[in-house]
Amino acid sequence: MAEQYRVEVANYLSQASREERPPRVPSHIFQESSLRRSLGRLFGNNCAYCGIRVGSSGSVDLFRPAHGAEQGPDRIAFQHYCWLALDWANLYLACPYCIREKRNRFPVVSRGPLRATITQLRRMEQDTILDPCWDAPSEHLRITRNGELVPHTLRGELTIDVFDLNRGDLLGQRGEVVSKLFSRATRQGEKAEALLPTAQFSGAAWLALLARVPPKAARTRRRHSTSLTTIRNLVSIAFLDGGSFEDSHYRSAEEPRRRYVRQVRVRNFRGLEDAVLDFPALDQKGRKGGGSVVVLGDNGVGKTSLLQAAALGCLGPIHAEEAGIKPNWCLMDGEQQGEVEVSFWGTDRTNVVRFNSGSESFDGDAPVPVMVLGYGAYRLAARREVGESARGYEYRVRSLFSERKLVNGALGLRQHLSSSNGEPDIARLEDATRALNAVLQGRAKAHLGPANRLIVDDNGRQQPLDELSSGFKSVVAITADIMDVMYEVWNGMTSAQAFILIDEIDAHLHPSWRLAIVDALRETFPLAQFLMTTHDPLPLRGLMDGEIAILSRDEDGMFLAKPHVTGLGGMSVDQILTSDLFGLETTLDAETADRIATYYSLLSRPNPTRGERQSLQLAAEALPPEVPLGDSQRERLMYRIADEYLARHRGTREENISKETIAELVDLFELAEREMLQQDDELEE
Repeated sequence: MAEQYRVEVANYLSQASREERPPRVPSHIFQESSLRRSLGRLFGNNCAYCGIRVGSSGSVDLFRPAHGAEQGPDRIAFQHYCWLALDWANLYLACPYCIREKRNRFPVVSRGPLRATITQLRRMEQDTILDPCWDAPSEHLRITRNGELVPHTLRGELTIDVFDLNRGDLLGQRGEVVSKLFSRATRQGEKAEALLPTAQFSGAAWLALLARVPPKAARTRRRHSTSLTTIRNLVSIAFLDGGSFEDSHYRSAEEPRRRYVRQVRVRNFRGLEDAVLDFPALDQKGRKGGGSVVVLGDNGVGKTSLLQAAALGCLGPIHAEEAGIKPNWCLMDGEQQGEVEVSFWGTDRTNVVRFNSGSESFDGDAPVPVMVLGYGAYRLAARREVGESARGYEYRVRSLFSERKLVNGALGLRQHLSSSNGEPDIARLEDATRALNAVLQGRAKAHLGPANRLIVDDNGRQQPLDELSSGFKSVVAITADIMDVMYEVWNGMTSAQAFILIDEIDAHLHPSWRLAIVDALRETFPLAQFLMTTHDPLPLRGLMDGEIAILSRDEDGMFLAKPHVTGLGGMSVDQILTSDLFGLETTLDAETADRIATYYSLLSRPNPTRGERQSLQLAAEALPPEVPLGDSQRERLMYRIADEYLARHRGTREENISKETIAELVDLFELAEREMLQQDDELEE
């Protein structure tokens, strides 16, 4: 796979246009345990950027991105730096938060030439974020007593901003390291240990130490030393006078950041009495967006309500009312008050929306800004552009709350594809066409015709959106609508971020498209975070552990659970349907299922009578040929051992069978096989 990727990159750099996306790096390459262990040793199992301990949660980050380097919201160098994707010197160990914040951002004044080596680029591209494996942080940053980083240079300021290095959880922990380093109660040996590469936040300790060491005494000022002897010498020099710490009391105003959702807590919203939905920390396939979730559940169990509650909590009380949502509509029947709380990765702040029976307005607060886009199961495309009140880019959620609300879709996209003088915006046109075709995945080709009208070429026939099939119309309408909203803030889809909720993502789609639609949307909008629902097993293909949740109902009410089902990509549809994800006992028709139940019932009797044995034989013969009872005597015997076990332990699922039981069954199979071989030998003699 690695060699094939290198060939694809070589062809891409030789033939592709500057605006075409590079080949995707096979994600499994970076999942290799040996690679992660090697990076763990190299970086002391700490994040290369912020210094926090990562352990098993650490991921591989490409310092120079392989899928297009973002210069800013309107400039993306697609060809940079795909040729470095598998270069060892470009692979860093990082925490999920820093990976998410950095995304593909890599701004420089002037980019190096294509195919340049890491060494060449380090010398040529100097006006960028700090490289922890090359630059000297102390030349660009200093640290205060409370652990806050203060920039000396523009590069230092850019690095703090890109990685959000002054986020709340880091400040406290870094502050403890600095305080301990300068505490008179801390022994010299402990101070030296805090500077070792394997120590958490050793970079913060070095910044504090080097600020006190004369430059001529610190040969390691440019590089942090790994020699314990050298470190002890520096500690002795730095703390000759006992060690005080000058603090400028610098405080920087925290700028609003668009965070990724970490958890949604729902109480008394519509049919949901109490539910908690957790999101993965990071996209499991190595994309830069936040972790997404697909929710399964029976009809009427509350999947749509869960999406509505998540949208409400992210919007906050003010935007929720602007979107036309009413508090009384939200409240569960028979209850006096309810609440939705949304927490986010990277901050302790939460968005809370409260609603009660005695108020016509929402209560709560939403200090974390979130761009929320919600699409209901019907998501009908509008024939005329919807009114201004329904086009608020921060609350495009109306079709999620009412099936009669239309999706603006391609109609709103037009306004973003012309420059201020009325001429076509070529960069936007190319970006929009590229995104649409990424979602269509070769099933048709999209382009923009006269007056920026969206045209889809399907089987050689050019059709406007309103003449497409319901499946094409649904997907294209959502994609165009997302782009319409995102272009209000960003100039390209690879840098656009939003929380996107889609009810019944499989609606109206051909099975082949259902298999790919979730991944297609996530690839097209790589920084978006998705919350979707489905009744279909096909969209689940390719999802990872933690990306599926099941909403169920029991005698105590509804509850959410994360199933432990792995290897979805290799499972058949029948296997997915009979797993814990859907809980079906069988995918056979009712008559065949009844015959099998009769067969197992007779098979489970420990001491069958002659009549029962005859009935068992008749029941087996009544099974249709597609029920796999074996094509040979040996296979039938093996199946019978398995059948007997299942008959005696009805209701036992595969994941609940112990290793000892499986080993015992294997022994039985081997014994049965030996007996069969012995019988065959005797017959031949």
